[in-house]
Amino acid sequence: MSDMQKQLMELMEKAELLRKNMEDAQKNLGLLEVTGSAGAGSATVKITINGQNNFKKVEISQDAYREGRTILADLVTAAANDAVRKIEKAVREKMEDITKGLNLPEDFGGLGGLGGLGGGGTGNPTGGGSNT
Repeated sequence: MSDMQKQLMELMEKAELLRKNMEDAQKNLGLLEVTGSAGAGSATVKITINGQNNFKKVEISQDAYREGRTILADLVTAAANDAVRKIEKAVREKMEDITKGLNLPEDFGGLGGLGGLGGGGTGNPTGGGSNT
């Protein structure tokens, strides 16, 4: 077997291992949850999402309701953005764990966006519209 054939075999083995690890990771992303929060004092909003960017829970304190519609909308937006940033970081770390030791290029196959896993920064979950 030539060196090129050996390298090709090694590459194919790495690709198969990566595919298997990615499938396992995708299955487990739904179990990963983080909570984003916003507010000060007793006026707070907390939003929990999972690794598949599904919102699991929204908690709004009574004092946050009393702040008025505009402030409440800002708190919800900030808490959602905080949760999205946290889940993206957690998913990125999990994906780095999966690919470590495979000696892959830094942005192999577009994994900078996590190949679509964990949202990969696919948008603002609050719709990005106005607070009115």
